[in-house]
Amino acid sequence: MSLAADRKAGEACALRKNRCRPTRTPLRGAEPGRDPSKPLRRDWERVRDEVLRRMVAAKFRTHTDIREVLLSTGDEAIVEDTTTDHS
Repeated sequence: MSLAADRKAGEACALRKNRCRPTRTPLRGAEPGRDPSKPLRRDWERVRDEVLRRMVAAKFRTHTDIREVLLSTGDEAIVEDTTTDHS
């Protein structure tokens, strides 16, 4: 699931999410949801944190290797460091 795709409104949102899933890279998967010509969900500001929480939880439930890396950080601060995703 692409966060950017989930931000978009209505039935088209579900169609875009399904197109995002099979992409070769996360950056390519996010592109449809970042299309400024498509409206955001009207309730995006209200639901954003819950959508993010669910997506991150699903990611770490699914991928045990990265779950173990995350758990090994203990109480350390985690900072995103990427040169490709600037949203």
